[in-house]
Amino acid sequence: MMRAHWKTSVWICVALALPGAATLAAQDVPPEARRDAPQPSAQDAQLAEPQQAPRGPADVLTGPGSNPRATPEAAVAAPSIGMRQLAGEAIPLAAAGMMQSVPVGSIEVHVRDFRNQPAAGAIIRLGVMAQDQTRSSREARTDENGVAVFRGLPTGDAQAYRVNLADDGATTSTTPFRLPAEAGYRVEIMRLPITDDSRFLFVWQYDTSVEFTAGKLHVVQQVQLVNGGDAIVRLPEAGLRFALPEGVQGFQSQAMMSDQRIEPDDEGFLLKGSVPPGGQTLLYGFDLPITPGTMRVATGVPLRVRTVQVVSEEAAGISLRVAGLPEPRIHEAPARLWVTGVQREATEGPLGELVITLDGIPGPGPMRLIAVALAVLMLLGGAYMLTSPRDPRRLLHDARDAQRDALLEQLTTLHAQHAAGDVGPEFYARERAKLSDALASWVKASQEAGATRKA
Repeated sequence: MMRAHWKTSVWICVALALPGAATLAAQDVPPEARRDAPQPSAQDAQLAEPQQAPRGPADVLTGPGSNPRATPEAAVAAPSIGMRQLAGEAIPLAAAGMMQSVPVGSIEVHVRDFRNQPAAGAIIRLGVMAQDQTRSSREARTDENGVAVFRGLPTGDAQAYRVNLADDGATTSTTPFRLPAEAGYRVEIMRLPITDDSRFLFVWQYDTSVEFTAGKLHVVQQVQLVNGGDAIVRLPEAGLRFALPEGVQGFQSQAMMSDQRIEPDDEGFLLKGSVPPGGQTLLYGFDLPITPGTMRVATGVPLRVRTVQVVSEEAAGISLRVAGLPEPRIHEAPARLWVTGVQREATEGPLGELVITLDGIPGPGPMRLIAVALAVLMLLGGAYMLTSPRDPRRLLHDARDAQRDALLEQLTTLHAQHAAGDVGPEFYARERAKLSDALASWVKASQEAGATRKA
């Protein structure tokens, strides 16, 4: 979990337009930066004291700073749940564990609201997944004590259970668990307010990696999405739009344990569901066909972003630039990589479009060029035989020799670039393999041509 620096605390407060920014920032300000600062209040001192790790949602709800805000304008001095989680504090919204007082084959669910009061009438859905991947579910509502009990459930490894609180378009869930044969399980869920106000949402880190592979540009992006408030943010029904370049191939995304889901379409993907306080990671990747010359890769994020970073594999003759970011620098990791990034100001708006430009991309590799060249030479040879009394086999022989010399020259140049450190080991190995394959094809074509002459 990330540890928030004092400057980071200030950034979050300003970005979210939350009250209490001075109190939060003062908790981690270095001594030299607070010489003239006023003495903290008794409440601030209490918040600054180390707190015992919460045992579950009930501990969190009754601990310091447990008065949540459903909107950014609500004036409270304590840090929000989302910001406390960013600072490294473990605050589970749903916790499950074996409890001897719960009968075998039972799951006892306790739901309490943010005031630590029982949440009556809450909808609880119990998801069941069998070993053969078949799924089923059961539903119950909490009583006046905020309790719902599921009984008569099979124990053992043949199935896993997951408890979900369905609340006005948002879902709070436990991690999957299995019921032991010795006792049942007790589940505690914190029922937080629900809001449609997306001002609490921002991106802590937006990372993009670019790699050249198998004639394609492979792009992986990781988005550390943060809800810095106390309420669960319900995303728009239509979803949040994340733009991707035209012509994307092979889009894949990592499955998420929450109710968030990524739905790809022709323009990128839509993020749907809800975002609880704290951090959530979106991880996805896609391919683009490599085109010679210049490639422009444009992606988009509809939220404010604190840190943007782009990392690209270094390739000989190819340059990288990213609009709005500093000139990339070479980083040994141990492969040579282009790296650039920036930390944005809290007052800046949504990031919008991130444009990555790659210049100097070479044309088709040697294998394709050899195939095309041989086909052209065969045509020329056929035409030559029709129009010239000279032996056309000599023409083809000379052309093959020229191809061999060109391949050997490229291989020699590649070796020299690698020895001088101008290309990284991954690029060197990949290009060397391509040239070796091209030479093998040349040898095979020459042997076939020799066999034909003997016949």
